[in-house]
Amino acid sequence: MSLRVKEIGDVFNRIAKSFDKTRRKPWRCAIEAIEGLTEGRILDAGCGNGRHLLLLSSMGFRVVGVDLSKELIRIAKRRIKEFSLTNEAELIVGDIRFLPFKDEVFDGVLAIAVIHHIPGVVERVRTLKDMKRVMKPHAKAVLTAWSIWSLKRLWRAVMYKFKRPFSSEFGDAFIPWRLGSDTVWRFYHLFTAREFRKIIENAGLKAIKSYGERKKYGLFPENLVVVAVKIDTH
Repeated sequence: MSLRVKEIGDVFNRIAKSFDKTRRKPWRCAIEAIEGLTEGRILDAGCGNGRHLLLLSSMGFRVVGVDLSKELIRIAKRRIKEFSLTNEAELIVGDIRFLPFKDEVFDGVLAIAVIHHIPGVVERVRTLKDMKRVMKPHAKAVLTAWSIWSLKRLWRAVMYKFKRPFSSEFGDAFIPWRLGSDTVWRFYHLFTAREFRKIIENAGLKAIKSYGERKKYGLFPENLVVVAVKIDTH
């Protein structure tokens, strides 16, 4: 099955309002991107409704958000206006695989719950390389993705691979989003911790911390977090 990235953007345009209602709280790990900084410019790649952008902008950082969904960007723009943060935040509708920025302009990068929506390992690594390109030397990136280790997610990945053995990677799956009486299907590539860390390091970033986030009574982490740094090669 060939999955165009445009289709992913269309899905998030459709669920944007519902997504915004249920995705207001920032992830605590986002703060790790600015650890040691008192000011600077931060890239929020796949910024969605702007929940992390709002947090970092309110702390005095200049934040640039990029997202494929024009509807989510519209919501994020409304929210930064409501919080009087228009001077600290900039929002762009765009594809994070092709970042429209010069080299080495960001002091930190967030990619929260976005890499897993990119089909194909080659494209995922290439996207991470472009993130590395726009980072200043020694800048940190905080990257998260969904873990494959839950029975429901693992079952979806196994079944998808069984149905499409030659046109998918193991870990590919479609996850449902309930929208009233309709079901909207979102593409994910579900990771093991080792696999997620490997693609980040293959992109030339150095992972300095990795861990999983799990629900209170969960056996396995639902989300994988990697904090990586760009090593100065000059």
